[in-house]
Amino acid sequence: MKKVIGLTILIVTVFFISFQYKKLKEDREFQITEDSTWGELYRHYDPEGFEALTEQQQEQLDSTLVTDGAPFTWVVKEDGEFVFEFQ
Repeated sequence: MKKVIGLTILIVTVFFISFQYKKLKEDREFQITEDSTWGELYRHYDPEGFEALTEQQQEQLDSTLVTDGAPFTWVVKEDGEFVFEFQ
C-alpha cells in the first residue's frame, strides 16, 4: 500500500512540476510575428532597460519591424561589455 501511495505522489509531483515548467517557459518566450517590432521584443525581455532608453530610441525601436533588421549595431567595449549603438 505504501508503494502505491508513494508512486501516486511521485506521479502527481512530476506532472505538477512539468506543467509549471511548461507554463513558465511559455510566459518567457516571445513569439515573433511579421508585425513584431524591436520595441515589443525589448520590452518583453528587459522592460527596465527599454524605459531607460531615450524617447527617440524607444520610438525608433517601436517603429522598426524585427523582420526589417535591427536599427542598431552591437559594439563590444574595451571591458568586454556588449552595448548597442543606434544607426
